Amino acid sequence: PRLWLYDYKNDNESPNIQFHKSKGGSGNHGVVADGTDLGRIAFYASDGNSWEAAAEMRAEIDGTPGDGDVPGRLSFSTTPDGAGATVERMRIDNAGSVGIGTAAPESHGVTNAVHLGTDYELGFGDGANNRPDFGIAANGSGGSARLNIYAGEGSDTIDGYMTTDGVLNIDVVDTSDISLKENIVSLEDGLNPVMALNPVSFDWKNEGKGSNTGFIA
Repeated sequence: PRLWLYDYKNDNESPNIQFHKSKGGSGNHGVVADGTDLGRIAFYASDGNSWEAAAEMRAEIDGTPGDGDVPGRLSFSTTPDGAGATVERMRIDNAGSVGIGTAAPESHGVTNAVHLGTDYELGFGDGANNRPDFGIAANGSGGSARLNIYAGEGSDTIDGYMTTDGVLNIDVVDTSDISLKENIVSLEDGLNPVMALNPVSFDWKNEGKGSNTGFIA
């Protein structure tokens, strides 16, 4: 079976499907509440014995409604392999923020933000081994949440990371390949620039990071 909607009227309106929800009884208006289910489109498939849910799109009230004020959200759910019930995967809240893997997307004071939950990855490119060429992943395993950075040919090797306490660790490769350089001039006294460097020891202001040695920019 198929559903076709045709509109031959000479106007700017289009065919549409509307879901209306009221708590006032038949034919009456009654204000809805936060979390009220306004409508859903569900997809079921037979497992050979019964109908099981495979995916679902749902609209709900997202906040406290009032006269002329009905904040809403959309949620998208799919069923994991080996299961028979849907799990929410993505949500668009009333502020326009998108949560993937989280039902409470945080926007840090801005609207239309995208929030990836723990153990989710944002990948770019079609790399080898079903992995992206470049990826940024939030990893919360082991109780130490951090942001991992992957780069290059679908590898699982972590090229850098940043932890929730501000620790930044990035592998930097700086090549000395002569084919990448031009206007090369030998220094008459190459030791002077090296001797001008001022190495220091210091303590980090951030507690828990300890002491270190290096150079001050």
